[in-house]
Amino acid sequence: MSDLSISQLTAQTTMANTDLIAVAISGGNRKITYANFASPFAELAGTNTFANPVTVATPTAPGHATTKEYVDVGQFNADGLFSNLLVVPSVTAGNLTVTLNVLNGTIGASNPFFGYIGNTLISSTTTMTLTASAGTNWLNLGNAHFRDPSNNPYNVDIFVYLCFNTVSNLSQIIMSRIPYASSFGDFVNSQTDNYGRILTGSAPAAADLVRVVGRFSIRMNAALSFIAPPSFLTVVGRITESNFSFWTPVVTGEFTATFDGSGGRSGNYKIIGNMLSYTINAFGNVGVANTASLAATMPFATSAGDFGGGASVSSGAGNRAGVFDLTGASATTTVRDPITAFNTGFRGFRMSNFYRLLK
Repeated sequence: MSDLSISQLTAQTTMANTDLIAVAISGGNRKITYANFASPFAELAGTNTFANPVTVATPTAPGHATTKEYVDVGQFNADGLFSNLLVVPSVTAGNLTVTLNVLNGTIGASNPFFGYIGNTLISSTTTMTLTASAGTNWLNLGNAHFRDPSNNPYNVDIFVYLCFNTVSNLSQIIMSRIPYASSFGDFVNSQTDNYGRILTGSAPAAADLVRVVGRFSIRMNAALSFIAPPSFLTVVGRITESNFSFWTPVVTGEFTATFDGSGGRSGNYKIIGNMLSYTINAFGNVGVANTASLAATMPFATSAGDFGGGASVSSGAGNRAGVFDLTGASATTTVRDPITAFNTGFRGFRMSNFYRLLK
C-alpha cells in the first residue's frame, strides 16, 4: 500500500503493520512502519488494556458536559503528587479547619482525589478535614514576635501533609510550619512547638511517610484565636518553600540591660527546604552602659551547632562591622561589637544571613 499515491488512498483503506509511512524531518525524508507509528497512539485510541483503571470525573465548567477518563494510576506513580486535589482552609469562630476535596467540589466513588505516598496509593472518595480550635498556641503562632508593634498578627505559612498511618491503617492530614518532613519522626513531638505538628487521632509511627500536598497562610492573635487573612494564598502541590513572612524580633540587652526598640524592630524570613534566610533591623535606646551584646528572638531555633556571621552595628563608636552568633539550637541570635561594648544611648544593628532548620 505504501507504493500508492495519496490520491489513491481512501478513508476505508486498511494499513498493515509492515506498511511504510513517509516522514519529512530535518536532514531529509525518512520512512517508518505503520506499527511503529501507531503504537504511541494506541492508548489514546483506547486499544490498550490498563492494569489498574480508575474512573475519574473531570471538572465541569458552565456549558460543558461532564466527561470521564480512564487513568492507569500505576503509570503515574509520582511519589507525593496528587491528582484532582483541592486544599481549602477556613476560619470559623477563631477555629482553623483545613479540608481536602476534589477540584469541582463533588467528591465521590467516581470522582476521588488520589496519589502515591511512597509505594502506597492513597485515594479518597470523601472529604478529609482537620480542625485546630482556638485557645491553644498551635505551632507557637501565638508568640508575640509574630505580631507587629501595634499587636496586629502577621501571616504565617502552614504546610499541609498527607500521611498513611500504619498504626490506624488510615490516611491522615497533618499541619506544620516546616516543609521538609518526609516521615512522621521529622516533626517535633508537640502541637505547640515551632517544629511541631497538628493532627487528631492516633499518632503515626515515626517511620510512616508524610508528603506535603499544599500550603496556606494564616494569622493568630494574642487571644490565641485564628484570623483569616485577606487571602489564604493557598498553593496545592508538593511545595517546599514559604512566602516571605515577617516577625518582630524581641530584643534584650545582656543581663539587666534594657533595649526599648524605639527606633524600630523588624524582621523578614523565607524558608526554602530546611534553610531559613532572614533580615533583621533593630534600633533603640540601651539603658545600661557597657552592655556586651544584644539578643534577638528568631522565628525558629537553629539546628545543633554554632552559626555566625557579620552584622552592621551601632554601638556608640560609629557604624561598623559586628558579629552575631546562633549557638546550639538557640531560638535567639546574639549580636555584639567585637571591639567595644554597646554604650548607653541610641544603638542597634542590622544583618542578613541564613541558617539550617532542625532535621
